[in-house]
Amino acid sequence: MDYFNDEVEYPNDVALNPLPMNTFWSYISSTFLDGFVNYVEPLKIYVLDRYEDDKTDAVLNLTKQCHTKLSQFGDDIILLGKIENNEDSLNKFMLFWFDMDVSDCCIGRFETSDNNETVFEALVNWLEEKKAENKGKVFHESYDNGVLGFHELPKSFIEGWVSF
Repeated sequence: MDYFNDEVEYPNDVALNPLPMNTFWSYISSTFLDGFVNYVEPLKIYVLDRYEDDKTDAVLNLTKQCHTKLSQFGDDIILLGKIENNEDSLNKFMLFWFDMDVSDCCIGRFETSDNNETVFEALVNWLEEKKAENKGKVFHESYDNGVLGFHELPKSFIEGWVSF
C-alpha cells in the first residue's frame, strides 16, 4: 500500500477519470475489475483465507480451464499485474482485490522505479501485516474473518479470458 499516494472509498468520478495513477479505489464493483484485468500481465496471484478456511488442497488440485474464473475459490483474490510500458523507465502495475461480496472490491494503479522483486516483497509484507492483524482470531464459516492466511496460485493457472 506504500505505492499509493491516494486511497478513495466509493469513488464517484469513475467515468470521468478512470483510475488515476498512484491511486487505490475501494468499494468498486467486480465488473470494474474485469474490465482491466485482461490488459495487464499477471505477475502474482493470491487466494486469501477470509470467508473460507484453509484452501491448501484446493490450490494444490487446480484444473486447467479455457477461461479463468477466479471466484471459484469462494474467497478473496489478490492479483498484481504489470502494465506494458513504452513511455518511460518507471515500472507500472495494477493491484486487484476481488472481494467475494463483489461490490466491495478494490483496484489500484501505480508506477515506481522499484523492480518486480521489490514490489513482490512489498505485496507479501502487506499481506503478512493483514494476517497479523487477525492473529488468534477464531474462524467462522461464511463470515468476513479478515485475512487469516493466504496462498499463492501459480501464474500458469491463468488461462484465456480472466474474470473475478
